[in-house]
Amino acid sequence: MADAIAQARFGFDADALQAYLHDELGAASGPVGVREFSGGASNPTYLVLAGGEQWVMRSKPNGPLAPGAHAIHREFRVLRALHNTGYPVPQPLAYCDDAGRIGQEFYLMEYMPGEIFIDYRLPDQSRADRFAIYDALNANLARLHTLDPEALGLGDYGKPGNYFERQLKLWRRQYEEQSVRMPEFEALAGWIEDNMLVENQRALTHGDFTLLNMIFEPGTPRLLAVLDWELSTIGHPLADLAYTLLHWYMPTTRAALGYYTLDGVDARALGIPTLEEFVDTYQERTGFRFSRRDLNFAIAFNNFRNAGIGFGNIHRAAIGTAKNDLSESCRGIIMPSIEAAWRYARLADAA
Repeated sequence: MADAIAQARFGFDADALQAYLHDELGAASGPVGVREFSGGASNPTYLVLAGGEQWVMRSKPNGPLAPGAHAIHREFRVLRALHNTGYPVPQPLAYCDDAGRIGQEFYLMEYMPGEIFIDYRLPDQSRADRFAIYDALNANLARLHTLDPEALGLGDYGKPGNYFERQLKLWRRQYEEQSVRMPEFEALAGWIEDNMLVENQRALTHGDFTLLNMIFEPGTPRLLAVLDWELSTIGHPLADLAYTLLHWYMPTTRAALGYYTLDGVDARALGIPTLEEFVDTYQERTGFRFSRRDLNFAIAFNNFRNAGIGFGNIHRAAIGTAKNDLSESCRGIIMPSIEAAWRYARLADAA
């Protein structure tokens, strides 16, 4: 008999999951243990244990879902494509599109134990390892952006048209769906619309490429896996790069979510590349070239996006598909993100 607590707490049938593991993965019969990972604000993530084996399960959340949201089949698809190339991701194992099987749509992937860094200053690492960790971040972002989506079978993975325009519409809609009104956010959306970057590049993008979504081998700077592909799409590589740069520019109030950035820190003194050095290395690896104006626009846009994500989480907490404590944390980062966006908007205007 599976853990009866699982169905009440997690909203799915643990006995049915036990049967699925046996049928699809050949798991031995016996009790199933389920533990929810912290984080994963959008799609719940669980460690599943049975018969001495371990897997990670990602599922859609309980409650009403917006059309097109929580498309976990896309995560499974991109994981499978990337794993086949040797890109560092967990091996996807099984996808169940029958919500009636356990009560939710879900997929299973291999469990990869390791270390995730929530403090971007890396205080417990040596200078050499700090540099190597950030270099791995850079190298794997560049590698992702230089993959050919068509060759991966992902040519239709993103919608046509200007990526930044699509994203602007998305985050405006997220804002309009919740009850908080903030003129500063609305004005920022207007600036982005008036200064829209003309799209001239397309690549496979992650959407949340930060150390929080990287697993490293304990005690070494070796990257084992990139996680959390729910925001991946075919988009502009500059948008992805600019989001990764939040390690340097995100206001320190990001600590409200339990992790710490390089804002106000002398990165070079720690052995960590500066923002400018990180960008230069990325451009050398990819062969891409971005103007300072376009980079500042993209950083402003990503701060706007962070605020939009905050508004979206407030809305989802209100309708029961996100945790209330996450909603409170997001309220604390919305205004600092908007203020940071305006700083980079002014830099873009001056370029």
